[in-house]
Amino acid sequence: KHSVLKVRDLSLETKNIQSILDFNKTINCKSVARVHSGDTGDMYCFGLRKKHQKYSSTTQFSAEKKNESRKHCISMAGLFQKHYPEEVEMIRKSDRKQDIKIPFELGGDDGVSGYFIVSKNLRNASHFEDLDASWGLACFLKSNPGNAVDWFFILPNVVKDDDDTKAIEIKLFRGCSIAWDERCIRHCTGYQSCGHNNILHGNFVGGKYYK
Repeated sequence: KHSVLKVRDLSLETKNIQSILDFNKTINCKSVARVHSGDTGDMYCFGLRKKHQKYSSTTQFSAEKKNESRKHCISMAGLFQKHYPEEVEMIRKSDRKQDIKIPFELGGDDGVSGYFIVSKNLRNASHFEDLDASWGLACFLKSNPGNAVDWFFILPNVVKDDDDTKAIEIKLFRGCSIAWDERCIRHCTGYQSCGHNNILHGNFVGGKYYK
């Protein structure tokens, strides 16, 4: 199956990048996503789990934390709307078709989706996202730029036209962003070392099927 993947450098979007990173650094709840999958690192889901049920990580938010989350989601929306407007509309359309109202703490009308994911130092197995309803958008950040060794976004089933023996690897960096159809492009992230006093953050938003 043919598909398209877009990669853009958002590192010069310093205001929004810093706002997203500030939120990433405040996350101290328990990581419950994919805890039994064998993946390493932490993954946090925020927002709606089902149409009328929020993830516990969101329901436990204080008023202050809800405002921090809202700022984070609006910063992500600003970044992605500028660089991936078609994909943002695709995600919003998916939510509208399911009568999903984006919660206040996810940006409300200024947000992108009814849920989002943040990861820390994630190494995971390659996979598809069977429950997603649209393309996904991701922005990768580091708490200490330059410290990570061999940090990659890997597409094991995607090869070059002139060499079908090697999978595509995208070297990640602070501000690297990716838009792709995770339903048909197998993907994963990995690294050799996250570096001293450093955390590798992934920020993902997309449309999904809400039960």
